Amino acid sequence: MIDDMKKILQAFVQSIACARSLEPDSYSGRAYAYAWLYATKDYLPLMGQPRVIQPLNKAYQVPVQPLFDEWVDLCLDVQNKDSYRIPDPLEEETLWNYLKRLHTMVSDEKERRKIWLRSLRSFTEFLRVKFKQQIEILGDLESIFPKKMEFVEDVIIRKVPKTLYPIDIWAASQILQNLAFLVMEGRPNAQASAAQALGLAWVCLAAAHARCTTRLDFLHEIAVSSMQKLLPQGQVLLIRARHIKREVPISKTLYDYLDVLSKDDDMYVFGKDLRSYRRSFDHAVSLSNMAHDLGKITFYTLMHRPHEVLGYRHQDVVQN
Repeated sequence: MIDDMKKILQAFVQSIACARSLEPDSYSGRAYAYAWLYATKDYLPLMGQPRVIQPLNKAYQVPVQPLFDEWVDLCLDVQNKDSYRIPDPLEEETLWNYLKRLHTMVSDEKERRKIWLRSLRSFTEFLRVKFKQQIEILGDLESIFPKKMEFVEDVIIRKVPKTLYPIDIWAASQILQNLAFLVMEGRPNAQASAAQALGLAWVCLAAAHARCTTRLDFLHEIAVSSMQKLLPQGQVLLIRARHIKREVPISKTLYDYLDVLSKDDDMYVFGKDLRSYRRSFDHAVSLSNMAHDLGKITFYTLMHRPHEVLGYRHQDVVQN
């Protein structure tokens, strides 16, 4: 298996060698970085992917009143005064419309925001507990009222870990190059783990380029049957995104690479424990001089599209 992956990587490296440049910020330097991110020198057709509007989950299309009454029956402190409690639903109002109405009210009416904020957090936390086993529902709730939220200039902002902030295309491509080097030239006992880590890193980037809202465990558990060749799209991965599966276009190189990875398992593309991938990924990051000042970088980082500002991360980061 390793020998087959080495052949794929060697052929890929040779195909993009002409674009390699000592000046990262040059045209050829950008082209070389993007070729690594998309695993093909012909990456332009994969770049302009439209945003897909996902259908609303049926759980949000039911009347909200029974859920609201169940929350009120908890007799919480934040419900003691009606004026300090979020308003009652309108007649026949759906859960989604109710949440959207609350979102508009707390965004536009500052005085109500201060009064309702505690009860709003209580109600949304009640919904999270209610739907804790239904990931797809929680994803839609997170998009409107994040679990960790704050108000910045009348806009609800989701507070996220620093590891989720994207890095530049050159640092990301150098990490991929380091992983490929570990597959082709690394210690025999570490090559398999590096190979899996490179495959997962490429899949994370494919999901990011397609603007696919998903989770790392979904990507790690991609089934062999999710790899498909379709016309006229070419090669695609079926990636679970909330309550639907998205067709995410990928390069032929990545398709062939994942196909070889999946030979050890009849069901899943990636077979090993995710922790072993992280060790190989962390090693590749440590070898990258372009990533040294960018803070903690993980697979989650690559699930957000890299940008073209050399050596910059979207917010101040603390070295770990």
